[in-house]
Amino acid sequence: MSSPADLPSRRDDHSRFAPPGGSSKSPRPSPAAGDFPYRDPSSERSPYASWPTANGQAMAGGWGQAADLMPPLRADQVLSGPPDAERHHRVDHSLEPQRSLAWKILSFFGTVNAIGWVGFIGMAWAAYAMPETLSAFGGIYALASFAAAVWAGLSMLSRMRRPLNVFITNVILAVIFPLGPLGVLIAVNWLIAKGTRKQVIWGAGIAAAMTVFGLWQEVRRPLDSAMFTSTDDVTGTISRLSVTQYVVGALIIYGIAVGIGSLRRLHATTTRAVETAHQAVANVSLAQQSERAAKENSQEHEKTAQVLREHLSRQQEREQIAREMHDTVAHQLSLLSLQASALEVTSTDPTVPESAKAMRESVHKALDEMRGLITSLRDSGDGGYTGTVPTATDLDALIAEAKDSGANVVSQVTLHRTEVMPAPLATAMYRIVQEGLTNAIRYSSGLPIDARIIAAPGVGVHVSITNEISPTARLAYQGKSSHAGIPGMKERARAVGGSVSSAEISGVWFLNASLPWTEREVS
Repeated sequence: MSSPADLPSRRDDHSRFAPPGGSSKSPRPSPAAGDFPYRDPSSERSPYASWPTANGQAMAGGWGQAADLMPPLRADQVLSGPPDAERHHRVDHSLEPQRSLAWKILSFFGTVNAIGWVGFIGMAWAAYAMPETLSAFGGIYALASFAAAVWAGLSMLSRMRRPLNVFITNVILAVIFPLGPLGVLIAVNWLIAKGTRKQVIWGAGIAAAMTVFGLWQEVRRPLDSAMFTSTDDVTGTISRLSVTQYVVGALIIYGIAVGIGSLRRLHATTTRAVETAHQAVANVSLAQQSERAAKENSQEHEKTAQVLREHLSRQQEREQIAREMHDTVAHQLSLLSLQASALEVTSTDPTVPESAKAMRESVHKALDEMRGLITSLRDSGDGGYTGTVPTATDLDALIAEAKDSGANVVSQVTLHRTEVMPAPLATAMYRIVQEGLTNAIRYSSGLPIDARIIAAPGVGVHVSITNEISPTARLAYQGKSSHAGIPGMKERARAVGGSVSSAEISGVWFLNASLPWTEREVS
């Protein structure tokens, strides 16, 4: 696409075209600035107003004397700017509107009539102009006149595509040979329809002059060679038409030619205006769609930004929790491990070292899990929990640790094909049993704890932990519980499609968990 700065050089490239009568090497001067069909940024008046068009086609103003030197432009091309320079030298027929079959048939018969009438009237006009006896030169001139009439008729084939060429051709032939003004008048109506404003003005003037010139040729002929005469019905006297009849006839013929051309020009201008309006509406619709898309994108970006802000806020909270756990809980556990180690070495009671060792190992295990939890909180975006994930086979060790700590645990564990148990289900089962035993040990104070665990494909996972609540423990822990254990177990169960229920009945605490495990999850 060319910029406005390129326009002067583009005009110079076309300066090789010149009007008839000039040098054949430079047939035409470059167009004036006002004739260029594209908008000049420094001009307040749009040059498109002077574009004559027909049937939705537009002809470049002042660019040439042949309609095919500039391709017809549609409204969207007018809005988008000039076409490429190499397209200026031919008509782009793909841009022409599609014509119906009826229009093509009428156009065909119109072309045939134009060729026939122009050729016939031209030869008749030339025949009437020739004397009865011809010299050698007169014979050649007569033959040339007949050939010129045929040429003028055949030129009507291009009257719609190249109205300027056809008009100039017929003017030249009518000046050199006595062919009459019919060819010029037919050509000028298409020039008016498709030519520029300047071409319309001087074309109409030349057509008027050629009409007068043709009538002058008719008037100066001898009476017996005149084409238009009248015969008196009584006397049989042959006489010329009156001046008034000649003038009226000329005005009628000229008016018909100019009127038809003006109607075609008006139709083309209206069609172009409608196309421009449709294009403007389409552009407005496109702008509205772009605006809506921009708003939607803005909303999506805002949602994304909000999600990122929430994610960052949560991550900051996790990092803060991780720091607090590391600085408080982990520190206290480390101190407890050191005290257990010291007690294991320095105590003289033979039963204390064994208990201190078990305490130290439990603290070390708790520290390992604490480190995994802290790492998971800090690196939550890397896949979640990064600590050791418990499995179903770890249940025996968990119950054994509870018994080693002095808890009175009576257990019955029945596990079947736990090696193929899904990892989320195994983790949920382990954590529920772990939390259930922790609560039972805290509130039983040495009283019996009954733990029953059944897990098998198709049967599911069922956990039942029952313990009596010691009055001493109830009083000691009253108001100090975080009440987070039961909700946490319920959340774990819901995550795998199960449920957890708990209740205190007559001083006995009942905890039941049911987790689904189907045969399909095994296969």
